[in-house]
Amino acid sequence: MRRFIILALLCALLAAPAAHAADEGPAVSIAHPDYAAIGQQFTIAVTISQAYIEASTIAVDQTVQAGWGTEEQSYFDLSAASFEIAVLTPDESLTVELVIGVRDTAPEKQFTIPLVFYGKAGECADGCVPFRTTYTAAVTTVDTGRAAAKEADALAAYGQEQYATAQRLFEEASATYALLGNEAKTTELAAYIADAEMGVEAMQRYESGQSKLAIGNKTAARADFEAASALFAQIGNTARVEELAGLIAQTQPGTETPPPDEESSSTLLYAVGAIVVVAIAAVVALGGRKGKN
Repeated sequence: MRRFIILALLCALLAAPAAHAADEGPAVSIAHPDYAAIGQQFTIAVTISQAYIEASTIAVDQTVQAGWGTEEQSYFDLSAASFEIAVLTPDESLTVELVIGVRDTAPEKQFTIPLVFYGKAGECADGCVPFRTTYTAAVTTVDTGRAAAKEADALAAYGQEQYATAQRLFEEASATYALLGNEAKTTELAAYIADAEMGVEAMQRYESGQSKLAIGNKTAARADFEAASALFAQIGNTARVEELAGLIAQTQPGTETPPPDEESSSTLLYAVGAIVVVAIAAVVALGGRKGKN
């Protein structure tokens, strides 16, 4: 009986390292972008620590499964989406990068990409056990070509003084670039958005001035024209600034046409009356001459 107990204890001690490694397993953390540009690459970073493992692999799972069939996988280049680990000790931490390419044929859609991590836990010289764990990474693909097209349309609208349309298109393009973390583009477009917004206000003041000028309110019209000119100058629309300079000149004090005075009107009426009388007398005289003849 004593021999049996001692033998059982020895077996338990020998099995302890492998059981401990299998129970705890490696600690795994995964980092990935929420969005990926179609036609470009993105990276899934996997950090592994706190375990002794041998002959292990972390990779994108390419087995066919629900939501990750042959069609979904065809939208990605997975040739660099696998990494092999020969040995990793408990006091080490390893971060591997799985590089995934998004093909041009991919639609704009959220994909749930499965990852698989498998290998041997524990020192195999002392006894190790196989392990297999799975994870997922949700990534939404984004077509940056649409953002570039909107940016081009916005620039065209801006050049045609369609500032409200330009502002909207710039904002939509910027939102797409922001999803992908393209800070250079979002910073560039922020300046265009500000200019387009200023252009909207400039056109509003310009049109308001025209309406006031049409009803003869030159003082109010001049205030709108001056405000519009300052805004157009800030966004570099020199053609509008030159036009507004002429309109501002027309609305300066003293440019109003004075109404005719009564004395001038009376003089004009007398002159016209005298001309009519002379004309009638001439006609009468001519008629008398013909009668004598």
